Amino acid sequence: AAKLGTTYARVRLSQEANLLPTGTAIDGEVEDYRIQVIEKPVKSIKSTSEAHTLEAPSQLTIGEVIKYRLRVALPEGQLTNVQITDRLPAGLQYIANTISVTVESNVGMTIAANPPTVTGGTGDGGDPIFTFGNIVNADTDEGSEFITLTFNALVLNNSANQHLRTLDNDFIVSYSGISNISNAVRSTVIEPQLVIVKTVQTAPVDAGDPIVYKIVVTNNGGLTAYNASIADTLDANLVMQSVSVVPTPPTVAYVDSSAPASNLVSLTIAELKPTESIMVLV
Repeated sequence: AAKLGTTYARVRLSQEANLLPTGTAIDGEVEDYRIQVIEKPVKSIKSTSEAHTLEAPSQLTIGEVIKYRLRVALPEGQLTNVQITDRLPAGLQYIANTISVTVESNVGMTIAANPPTVTGGTGDGGDPIFTFGNIVNADTDEGSEFITLTFNALVLNNSANQHLRTLDNDFIVSYSGISNISNAVRSTVIEPQLVIVKTVQTAPVDAGDPIVYKIVVTNNGGLTAYNASIADTLDANLVMQSVSVVPTPPTVAYVDSSAPASNLVSLTIAELKPTESIMVLV
């Protein structure tokens, strides 16, 4: 592998074949080209918003916010039209006004636009483009100079983001007519696995007899469910009398918004952890 930093490439033009980098020749000329070998752009996940999802390997749940980190090594000299295009997959949406930029340089850099101008990045899977304009990197030591950009993206609540779906993300940096692609990072969507069972607990014999329905919702997955809702509308030939709720354990919090006059069962469960359940008797 090439050594990082500044090096030179020598080209010898001559009628004489098999010349070494140094030594005499019968004719021709020697040209030395200064070359900078820099690091590949690096994409990583800096953090996520929810403590109950894994960081390694990366797991995301619906509504979670992920902070991406984009680190770019820049060669010395003047660079024109520096842009970073992040290639967000469908299922993620860029969150505006969340960018942060840091510069690693011993002497600093002259950057036309810092923070960069942001275009694109709207809607599901829209790619944000960060434009810094022209950059002058005046640091001429052996070390590399970097720009690091972070931004947030939201995991959308849509039909594509199903349990165990993978979301791969990388970015492209371009300047002075050249471009480089970063590595890709992967996250996996995970969701609570709620099971709902409705049965008849007390069956009627004749018209006018009471009928009792039992609805049980259980979290059979490994992830807590937040703001889960239960909705059921009884047949118009029935007259709802009451709704009773039995959570297991009793500490499961819920809001009962049922409307017996409208034959409507409506509950919102604030938090249902793995193995927990809630039973509704109608």
